[in-house]
Amino acid sequence: MMTLIEQAGWGAYPTLIFTAIGLVVVLTAGRKSGRPGSFAAAWTAVILASGAMGFGSGTISVDKFIEKLPPEKAASAATFVAVGIHESATNFLLAGMGGLLVMAVGGVLALAATRKSSAA
Repeated sequence: MMTLIEQAGWGAYPTLIFTAIGLVVVLTAGRKSGRPGSFAAAWTAVILASGAMGFGSGTISVDKFIEKLPPEKAASAATFVAVGIHESATNFLLAGMGGLLVMAVGGVLALAATRKSSAA
């Protein structure tokens, strides 16, 4: 996990923070309101948007770096692009994992609430 965070750069931190907040919200407010699935869906959108922002900012950073390369090093630009896109895409990976986790918790709580209400 630490390797993913290291590869993703600063963009990993908002994604991880939003994932943690999303889990807390789903487990508290979502459960109290009886609509954990709705809370999970909303926070998953936030988590995925955070991953997209991390990807975008990482890609822009790579582009700015390549623009500053001297012409004689332009041949190695493809390597920089490949490494930069790999690192930026890690933000999407973290966001996807966080979103799945929040949605899974929300889904389990929603199923439990449905079974509880149908048993009564």
